[in-house]
This record gives sequence, structure tokens and C-alpha cells, in this order.
Amino acid sequence: MNGRLTQVLNAYQHEVVDHGRGQYVNDNGYTSNAMECGWKHFKLTIIATHHQVSRKHLNKYVQEFAFRYNYRHLGSQQQIDCVIANMECRLKYKDLVA
Repeated sequence: MNGRLTQVLNAYQHEVVDHGRGQYVNDNGYTSNAMECGWKHFKLTIIATHHQVSRKHLNKYVQEFAFRYNYRHLGSQQQIDCVIANMECRLKYKDLVA
């Protein structure tokens, strides 16, 4: 497991909301509304922008959506600069379609 993922997993606090019991906010004040809203926006993005995605590349679409959401406060040029700064290697076409 790479270092960044390990740091994220160690900092992650799992919360549960049991809709089956009529619970929509747990004792810690957590609600799942933001997550449900995020998935709704992701699905709408797929329908409106990409129209269709392959299961093989679904993770890449989710990563792109998460990046756009997390860096929405930046301008377009700043987002591009951030992407370029975090590139590890180029993706060759033959690797993309393999």
C-alpha cells in the first residue's frame, strides 16, 4: 500500500447511519446526505458529459470527479497547474486500451 493511501486510511473515521431504524443523523451528528448528493452529481456528470463509461475505467472517472470537486475553488489554470505538478508518468494509448 502506498504512503498516501495509508495516511488517508489511518485518518478515516467510519460513521454509520441506519436508515432502516428511521435514523437519519447518528449520535455524533453525522448524516449521509452529502455523500448521497455527491453520488447524484457524479451520475449526472456521467450522463451529461461522458454519456457512457466502461467498467474498466470507472475508477478513473471517479478520480477525475473527486479532483474537480476537491479543487473547485481554484481557477481553470490553477487546476491544470495542480494536475501537471502531480503527474507521475504519462499514460500511453496502448496501456489505456489494453
